[in-house]
Amino acid sequence: MPKDVTDDKQTNKPEGVFPSSGNAFADLDLPDPEVRLAKARLAQAIRARIREYGLNQTETAARLGTTQARVSEVMNGKIGRMSYELLLGYLLALDCDVQITVLPRPAPKRGQVLVGTF
Repeated sequence: MPKDVTDDKQTNKPEGVFPSSGNAFADLDLPDPEVRLAKARLAQAIRARIREYGLNQTETAARLGTTQARVSEVMNGKIGRMSYELLLGYLLALDCDVQITVLPRPAPKRGQVLVGTF
């Protein structure tokens, strides 16, 4: 059987290449994929702003009121245990405006978290 149609023993999903849903976390069947994607986009915006300012990790830590180790985690995408509030606070400290919009979701679909960045 060709590799792209064999079943993965752990997930019972086909191996190989398949179209993305637009959320890699959902494609990988990870828990809370919308939350993971939203946090990843917030971290992406933080990294972009740090690069825009030309800050190193020590300078960034001083500006954010955190440690260099925590900045390193953000820079390397290790944000799983970081809260929205923390990431939003970092964006505010980096002179970003954060806009949150709540919209009703038509039934029967579950609501989702969407983050757009500059």
